[in-house]
Amino acid sequence: MLLTFLLRIGCGLAVPRVEQPLRTAIEKISLIKLKLEPAEMDVVFVLVLMIGASLICGLLDMPSSAFLLALGTLIGLYGQRIIVGFRSGE
Repeated sequence: MLLTFLLRIGCGLAVPRVEQPLRTAIEKISLIKLKLEPAEMDVVFVLVLMIGASLICGLLDMPSSAFLLALGTLIGLYGQRIIVGFRSGE
């Protein structure tokens, strides 16, 4: 279960790094320009990465939990901002 949690944190951390390459790939495949707000694109990429992580868990026969899925993704997405907020004291 801990490995699943860490995998989800990794997915959350990967969202900003894979957003542009995934957007380009989706536009090439679908041949349309996606007109989505940045927050909507973040949700799409989080879901794509979580589906990929779930597939990895399934292939490796690892037990997973919906709570750990959500918690790991939350920490991965907003962990850096939370740490900066604690350090700055705001």
